Amino acid sequence: MNYRKLLDVAKEQNRKTPFYIFDQEQFEKNAKLFVKTWRETFSNLDIAYSVKTNKNPRVIEVLNQVGFLPEVCSPFELEAIMQVSKPSRVYADGPAKEVEDLRVFMQRGAHIQADSLDEVERLIGLVESGEFSKEQVKLNLRLAVNHKGAFISRLGLSEAELDMALDVLAQANVKPAGVHIHFGKNITSVDDIRGELARLQPQILKVKSLQKAEFVLNLGGGFASPSVWSSRDLKMSDYVRDLKVLIESLGVYDGSTRLVIEPGRCLTEDFASLVTKITCVKSRDYTNRLAILNTGTNSIRSVMAGAHNVVYLPYDYKVEGPIADCALFGANCYEADIFRSEVQIPDTAESGDYIIFERCGSYDLETANSWTREVPPVYFRDSDDQLG
Repeated sequence: MNYRKLLDVAKEQNRKTPFYIFDQEQFEKNAKLFVKTWRETFSNLDIAYSVKTNKNPRVIEVLNQVGFLPEVCSPFELEAIMQVSKPSRVYADGPAKEVEDLRVFMQRGAHIQADSLDEVERLIGLVESGEFSKEQVKLNLRLAVNHKGAFISRLGLSEAELDMALDVLAQANVKPAGVHIHFGKNITSVDDIRGELARLQPQILKVKSLQKAEFVLNLGGGFASPSVWSSRDLKMSDYVRDLKVLIESLGVYDGSTRLVIEPGRCLTEDFASLVTKITCVKSRDYTNRLAILNTGTNSIRSVMAGAHNVVYLPYDYKVEGPIADCALFGANCYEADIFRSEVQIPDTAESGDYIIFERCGSYDLETANSWTREVPPVYFRDSDDQLG
């Protein structure tokens, strides 16, 4: 984004910092490219956007128009979606579905992705009570992954739990539609999932053998944002091609399979920035300089993970001095409200200058909260560099 131009527009519109800028033009281009890349290889495909990533109505509206379905974790998210669009299919995820949650999902005709044996039993209870018929059940069983051989995820069914869930379903004469697997985050290569998918192969085939009609293979999301793919000199088109080879070789995908993916951060993360201002500059014995900004770290809660690029811009475009280390602190009244303990910006930085944090378009916008100050507003940049 051309920050200088956008900040000039913001000044003209009397928009005060802090605020987020969401690059709608680039976001739309990225979403369309994502769909094109996957559909060139997979024809029987559902792309279900992970709504928890960013449920701004304008984001949802664009993704709905491009061809994304929603993947939700609660009736709250589902109702937010229904205010904007009327999707043909919904995927209901999440590890804590109670009876009322399942009832809402069933009423909406959602594909429910069971995370536990308890959920399966609750769902069967709704069928046996006569509220819903067996034919209305669209159920995928989430399989618990082994995270890099370190531990079995709390999310999903272990192998033993899967067997128990299948017994419950068999006794009720209900067949699962398929399986759901989520492998982790920042995935850019099939090597990131190859070993675990092979480990889960027997469990997948066990469920697949029960489905004579279309089998649903939901491989979740976790795809890295475009900037990460670029930094690793990798292309998603290569990943998609290699994925088809892998799942066909394992026998978990064939002509009767509907593939489902659930992208989130790869669609939105790179396309929003938080614009803040320096309120004062100080010096302390533990750092040569520190700057206090006009918002707190509760505006970008993931900032300490170090994934956000930091951009400095002087307010009046003055000549910048030599680069020097500076710590960036937030506006909240506690010592740990720190964005970065060390960032390099000109030593001429002063009150009123801008500090911009990039890559805020996913979970940061959703989890920002009004602890001591209002949540910064979101302004959408269009193709004419206007903010609305």
